[in-house]
Amino acid sequence: MKVLMYSHSFGLPTTTFIYNQIKYLHQNGCEVHYLCNYYFENDFENFCTIHHVPLNESVIWKKIKWILWKKDIKLIEKNRFFKRKLIELLDKVQPDIIHCHFVYEGIRLYQNLPNNFSHPLIFHVHGYGGSQMLKKHSYVKEIKKILEKPNCWVILVSNLLKSRFRKLNLNLSRSKMIYCGISLEDFYFKNKKRTKNQFTFLQVSSLTEKKGHIFSINAFKKFLTFVKDPSIYKYVFTGYTDEFKHIKDLIFDLKLEKNVHILGVQTKNQVYQLLQEANVFVHHSITPQNGDEEGIPTSIMEAMLMKLPILTTYHAGIPELVKHGENGLLCEEKDVNTLSSQMLEITKWRKLDLSREKIINEFSLTQHGQVVYSLYESIISN
Repeated sequence: MKVLMYSHSFGLPTTTFIYNQIKYLHQNGCEVHYLCNYYFENDFENFCTIHHVPLNESVIWKKIKWILWKKDIKLIEKNRFFKRKLIELLDKVQPDIIHCHFVYEGIRLYQNLPNNFSHPLIFHVHGYGGSQMLKKHSYVKEIKKILEKPNCWVILVSNLLKSRFRKLNLNLSRSKMIYCGISLEDFYFKNKKRTKNQFTFLQVSSLTEKKGHIFSINAFKKFLTFVKDPSIYKYVFTGYTDEFKHIKDLIFDLKLEKNVHILGVQTKNQVYQLLQEANVFVHHSITPQNGDEEGIPTSIMEAMLMKLPILTTYHAGIPELVKHGENGLLCEEKDVNTLSSQMLEITKWRKLDLSREKIINEFSLTQHGQVVYSLYESIISN
């Protein structure tokens, strides 16, 4: 089976779910090709052939597109150079199926396909494409047009996203809800003696607004007033620091320099070590003003695989993964008071075998890959 995948960028450390899927398909005999407009070096050339096609657009055409999009008149992604390269690639590769990993970026590929193109296309809906973008009428109009085509399918990563599409009367007759999966081998659990007199709250994510760092840091400050010895409690998080000076300023203003540590971008092995050493995983997701929401964060899946109790929110598809009082504690978005109390409560929790079992049974990469592969086979055979 020949599979052509597409997204605007390829190689970013925040999209491991894409690489995991490529690896699974490769290991199961698929020939995978990846088309992207921006490419960041990585080691996935071992599992797929990368086709890097930059977007060459005139300043005037960019401005016209932006005005039409800004005014929500029309979403236009047509590009002569990209279309020519895309047609050449399709003629050369002859893919059995095309998988666009983000539906809003997939619109670009769709609008530049040759006339009467009839091969199967899959559009994958994650958090952004199923939340903030749905506010744009021109975007919804394009999705509606795509989903009426008999060769177009959609994968949604949570039941919540599926319900949103249904409310907009989008055609879901060729849809499949498939949870993202993670590699069990990368996050194997082993018992480890913990450092005495140290308790660590950990958050692994980018430093975007929807990750809720401002609220969790303020909650942590309040939590420290509840405990006898604040010095033993640490809050560690990863991510970019240069562009988020306000987070560092907040830590300084709250006098938390000794308790809160920003580690910057971490490798997969470094993340594994952090999870191994942590006591609790924090992921206070919020809905920012622009409406950009999560799907179901894979970082929470990884933490659960390491048996960590979770502190998170009733946000997007997270409650489909974390059950309050069982895998962790959930609160409403931006509720600093409740979160600080939950931080105190969860210090009494221990490692959770049932969390690891849940990921193995419902969110493993193998299970995800099998479902996606079976969907490919079903679509192609029909």
